[in-house]
Amino acid sequence: MRDVNLPKPVLEQAGNSIIHFARFQTAEIRRGDEVLAIPKILLLSDDEMETAALRELLCEHVLLTPVDDIAELAVHLENSQYDAIFCPWSFHHGRWGEALSQIQRRDPDLPVIIFSRTGGEREWIEVLESGAFDLLVAPYRRSDILGVLEQARASYEGRRRNLGRWSHQLKAV
Repeated sequence: MRDVNLPKPVLEQAGNSIIHFARFQTAEIRRGDEVLAIPKILLLSDDEMETAALRELLCEHVLLTPVDDIAELAVHLENSQYDAIFCPWSFHHGRWGEALSQIQRRDPDLPVIIFSRTGGEREWIEVLESGAFDLLVAPYRRSDILGVLEQARASYEGRRRNLGRWSHQLKAV
């Protein structure tokens, strides 16, 4: 367990509500006999209003680290581990596909969740076929985001466990 600086709302809520996620890469805090796992999310967004809205919506449940562009995203991915990446459909210096390619080169299993103000079935299929985990379309609701995040983490952990088993089996051969 690591000492971390958690947002005040996370600490205030620790005794009142526990969100049960799969095992996360990041922060665990202990409150009495309870251990809370706080997912660490990297948010690629150059839209200050969108960043503020997501931060407000999720501040009690995740550690959200915003970055403005793909170069900054690469630095964070190189220097730290994250449980998932949130990425907008488009931003000033690119589109989600460019960011997804950068992320997949570093960690092909890391869940990338795309956010869009508009979108339909065609966009959703495009996102999934490209290898992102899911597409969330506005209006963004806390329960929807946390549900997708929980599914993404469970999938990520499952792939990591299987990869470890396969690697161990290959070494034995």
